[in-house]
Amino acid sequence: MKENIGKYQLLEQIGVGGFGEVFKAFDPLIKRHVAVKTCNSGSDEIRSRFFQEAEIAGNLQHRNITTVYDFGLEDGLPYLVQEYLTGEDLDRKIKRREPVNFGTKLGWMLQIARGLAAAHSAGVIHRDIKPSNIRVLDDGTAKIMDFGIAKLMQQESGLTQTGMTIGTAAYLSPEQVRGDSVDARTDIFSFGVLSYELLTYARPFEGREISAVLYHVLHTEPKAVSEVWPGAPSGVVTIVRRCLEKHAAKRFADGSELARELERLNAQIGTVKNLDNAAMTVQLETTPVQGLPSSRVGRLSIPPPPPEAAPFARPTAARTPTMVVPPPGQPPGVPPSGPLHARSLPLDPPPARRRSGLDAVELAAGAPAPRDPSTASQSSLEQYRLKLQRPLAIGAALVALVLVGALVGWLVGSRRSDPPPAATSTTLAAPKVEPVKPPAPKPEPPKPEPPKPEPAVPVAPVPVAPVPVATPPEEARLGIAAAGWTEAMTVTLGRRAYKLDRDQQLVLKPGTYNLVFELQEEGYQASVPLRVTLAEGENKRIESPLAQPGLLSVRPLPRRPAGDIYLDGQALGSANLARRKLSPGIHQLEIRGRDGAPGRVQKTLQIEPGRETVVSFDLEKGDAQIVVK
Repeated sequence: MKENIGKYQLLEQIGVGGFGEVFKAFDPLIKRHVAVKTCNSGSDEIRSRFFQEAEIAGNLQHRNITTVYDFGLEDGLPYLVQEYLTGEDLDRKIKRREPVNFGTKLGWMLQIARGLAAAHSAGVIHRDIKPSNIRVLDDGTAKIMDFGIAKLMQQESGLTQTGMTIGTAAYLSPEQVRGDSVDARTDIFSFGVLSYELLTYARPFEGREISAVLYHVLHTEPKAVSEVWPGAPSGVVTIVRRCLEKHAAKRFADGSELARELERLNAQIGTVKNLDNAAMTVQLETTPVQGLPSSRVGRLSIPPPPPEAAPFARPTAARTPTMVVPPPGQPPGVPPSGPLHARSLPLDPPPARRRSGLDAVELAAGAPAPRDPSTASQSSLEQYRLKLQRPLAIGAALVALVLVGALVGWLVGSRRSDPPPAATSTTLAAPKVEPVKPPAPKPEPPKPEPPKPEPAVPVAPVPVAPVPVATPPEEARLGIAAAGWTEAMTVTLGRRAYKLDRDQQLVLKPGTYNLVFELQEEGYQASVPLRVTLAEGENKRIESPLAQPGLLSVRPLPRRPAGDIYLDGQALGSANLARRKLSPGIHQLEIRGRDGAPGRVQKTLQIEPGRETVVSFDLEKGDAQIVVK
């Protein structure tokens, strides 16, 4: 590898393009990293296309289009200097089915549409919009790359015929397949294919052979996005369907119209997200319960709460509680034979406790206080009434005993102050009592006032805050699927590596983990990091992001001489290749005549995961046939 191209210091090779190489380089004057793209082909047509890319992309300045800084020649080698992009191509995310939410995907689609709008406004058609030409940076910015086959709308590029067959077949528009003239709506169709694949991780037009794919592009209507992804919002389904219209006149006119529609959808999605987090008024129509009044608020019928009733209602005819005291000379417990001479002593009830919501407490004959059957929370009020009734009943009993004792003492004292009768003494407990002469009446002493009981003050329970008990978080489980097509793949978590020759089940604490998937085989060396977040108690299953390798077979046509095979600059000998594993992507194949014999074949191969590419070459004609199985 050369050390410098122009003023730029080459640091490392980061890719092999269709007709050249791409290097990470350093600009020593501005002190920044750049990407240097070279064109190694000797074809005049390819070099013209390279010059055209420098001219077109160099005049496009937009944050969603890769910026071109410089263009020049170094010893006859043309090179293009553009901004160095971090992140990865969109096709890598799609191939490993990266779990990305719809909002992020919609953001990428909107950025690509804005980049197309800028290109179309400048009169440029990209003609090769596909996921591998979209780079997603680490900060989420999407940039359109590779204007190698772009053309200006106002003039023919002279490369139209070649452009007909350039580009991945699945992303070509119907007019490109037919070889008709193209305009901005061609990019809209390719954008629709890209969006369909990004949303569903499936292509709308597929087939085992390129001819089958092209037939579907021309004649077959793909499934709606909502059929492949049932949760797709209706707005994005409509936009993708319009982009994939077979007739160009039915599509969006250009990137500007497409971007406006996506911005409108993005605003709607943002509104829905806000509503998800806001309090919403539910409008219902309910039938009022019979017997209960109802009030209407809008369309919502809500029965009002019952009127607040006193926990212990006062009876309509309040009765003063009394205690019956027998008259002097009447044995206790014996009903009088004549008119009732007992005295009824009134007992004053304790004052009402207004702050606790009590209207009155009745202490009559131990009867429970009546309560309103419609009172809310009857159970809790009943418990409160029982708690309050016990101390009041005890107080009433004590008052009764004090009064009885006072009356008995008064009666006994009055009898002792008088002389005994001449006949016999009277015993209260005797069944028969002789009549005695009542003593002369004396002025009665004033009756002592019965002491009033102190009102019982209910003590409210002191709330005790529950003591939080720290519970360990529930563990999460992470399932990693086996590779299936190789036993050499590993996944590393921390310092431990797990072989993916079988499924792995890991029990982990909630959190975020960095996994590294690796495979080191002949022709396929790859290492891809993957970040996984696990919630408490979550069960998640993931698959390896490493794409399945492709296969390459190289052989001469029948009765044609063999040659020396070079793959990406590495000599593989003169023997034919048979199903050699290769990492998916672009590879350079070169076949030279043996022992300096004339003849040379150069081909750029697109190795697809899980498929075999067969190259049959003819050194005498300098040509080769490529078949993908």
